[in-house]
Amino acid sequence: MICTIAEIIAIFAESYLAAHLLIKYFGMKKESYFSIKYGLFFVLLSASDLLGTFIISNEMFLILSCLSIEIGFSMIFLKGGRFEKIFLSITSYILVYGINFPILALISMISNSEISEMTVSQDISRIVCLFITKILYFAAVQLILWLRKKEKHYFDVNEWIIIVSVFTVTLLIGFAMYLIIINSKFSDYIYFASTILLSLLDVIIFVFMRKMNISSQKKRERELLQLQLEIQKDEMRKLEQQYREVSVLRHDFNNSIDCISRMIQQKKYEDALNYSHKLKDRKVGKLQIHIECSSPAINAVVNSKFSDAKENGIETSFRMLVQIPESLEFDISIILMN
Repeated sequence: MICTIAEIIAIFAESYLAAHLLIKYFGMKKESYFSIKYGLFFVLLSASDLLGTFIISNEMFLILSCLSIEIGFSMIFLKGGRFEKIFLSITSYILVYGINFPILALISMISNSEISEMTVSQDISRIVCLFITKILYFAAVQLILWLRKKEKHYFDVNEWIIIVSVFTVTLLIGFAMYLIIINSKFSDYIYFASTILLSLLDVIIFVFMRKMNISSQKKRERELLQLQLEIQKDEMRKLEQQYREVSVLRHDFNNSIDCISRMIQQKKYEDALNYSHKLKDRKVGKLQIHIECSSPAINAVVNSKFSDAKENGIETSFRMLVQIPESLEFDISIILMN
């Protein structure tokens, strides 16, 4: 019963990795309904593999059906050339059997059993074989995607060390349990070694989880800082636009005063009054010019703060003693804004 469950889990893992390899390698033609397409591909491969393994029990049917599903799905939903899709689908199954046969031979040699018996056996050696082959298939898939550079995220050196360590320790524990079952002569020593290995595995997992937690926290902090920076950039653009508009308006104001003066001199009092009303109704905005330096960004921020202070009845003064380098304008603007 346990071996049957392990076999089913191995089939699901293999189907997922096969689907993952093709989808990540080529990419979807259309990203709409991505999860549904991904799930459909996985379900079809899993159903075909289960059917060929447990019901029909025919290896040729299993290979041809799964290969047909992979090629058909690739042609319909994935990007890339036809030949490349067929080639990678075939390569995927060559890879599976290229991993399975050497591992079967190795385990059969250790357990003193025939390879033909290993494929249908219902003991611990079969579970160990399934575990090792799927881990190696996973590593092969990741290597292919890394070479293709289709993955957006990669493990760094420390993460790979932890992953390989967990795999090695788990493999040693599996072999230790296997030796206890087939040979009870050194079972006490093997049991003691397995206990130490399990403790080591706990430590490795703790370190890995702690590293993931720290990495996740740093990622959240970066995202928050990035969001804050984008908001501040947007505010800076708006303030600079306001400042430019007010600068233009101030320039036009002098011309408007001259125009009203000429109308009065020409005794066109009605026209001067109408013109002054129109000038008054123009939307100057609440931003006022309090300081003006060589940096438009600094001008925008400081004048904005002065206007806010004035609205709240706060007396404010400002004096600039140094020339601000252009490379520091944005950073200093953010500091002043906060």
